Amino acid sequence: MNLRITFCLLFFIAISLVKASLPREVLSERASNSNGNIITINSDEFVSVFDGVGDRDYYLAVEFTAASPDSRCELCKTLHPIFESVAYTVGKKVTNANVYFVEIDAEDHLAKMKEAGLRDIPKLWIYPPFDSVYKSSNADPYDTRLPFPSNINLTSAHYEFNVPQGAPVSDYELLYAKFVSSICNVNVHIDKKTDISSILKSFIIFTVVFRLLKKKYSNFTEMLRDKNMYICICLFLIYINMSGFNFCIQRGVPFLTQSKKGKVQVLAGGAQYQQGSEMIISILFQLGFTVMLAALIVVPQYFSGPNASLFIISASTGLFLLYNVFTTMFIAKDHDYPFNAIEMFHQEL
Repeated sequence: MNLRITFCLLFFIAISLVKASLPREVLSERASNSNGNIITINSDEFVSVFDGVGDRDYYLAVEFTAASPDSRCELCKTLHPIFESVAYTVGKKVTNANVYFVEIDAEDHLAKMKEAGLRDIPKLWIYPPFDSVYKSSNADPYDTRLPFPSNINLTSAHYEFNVPQGAPVSDYELLYAKFVSSICNVNVHIDKKTDISSILKSFIIFTVVFRLLKKKYSNFTEMLRDKNMYICICLFLIYINMSGFNFCIQRGVPFLTQSKKGKVQVLAGGAQYQQGSEMIISILFQLGFTVMLAALIVVPQYFSGPNASLFIISASTGLFLLYNVFTTMFIAKDHDYPFNAIEMFHQEL
């Protein structure tokens, strides 16, 4: 009798595991033991990946492809190395990422894919955690998430990476990395190999331009010895690099955005976001701080007595007010920012 009860319990546990989404522990182990952080799904696991009703609390980045080298799918051969590169980068550099990369070979799962309505490949989809898109039956009526469906399958809620029309193939990797970053909240930084041809072209162009300038302007070499020119160049590079220029270029952010009320915003809401206009604002503040600090150091040397003291007090007050304008603007992005003495104005993003 006890053996029968034990057998029944094991049977029901096995059935529940088949119906549930693959648990995080299993995926983590298989990802760490895999080649390049990509999990290959076997034919008997298809149901547990897509048709499960378990509590999936992770992102699932899936590539539907034709993995065979003899495949006639040219786009599959183009996108697969991109999928491999992003998956490898996440596995190597983002150890706590809440995303698993899964490969579905159409040759092994063709019948089930057709049954679900997926008839063309390749596809790069991301399935979010259930609680980010679905709500329970007793959820708040104002909850905008979807009602939890009676059946979860391959075509349930997901994000699709659309291959950009007209974009060069060399940009696909960066675009897919941005797609994964924005959906899964991970910072995917792709290390590009050094392009020797680009370095040679830059060197040749620089050499030619330098020779032409030297030939045309007799005092060109004297200008190169002017330390003030290098000071200006260094300051310019410092301002550009501290303004978030690299972030804006890598993410392709807009210069201005629009608020929910339809008003133009010069600041993006949230300390983790930035838009192009904030680069200009940042550089202007840096210039203001630089000018006032330089004035406090240099100008008092040309004053004496009460005039010097008055100038120092005025410039210090201006520097203090400028700092508080800067921190007040930052408070609009990060309400918990503590280093602000006076809130100069109120701004909502």
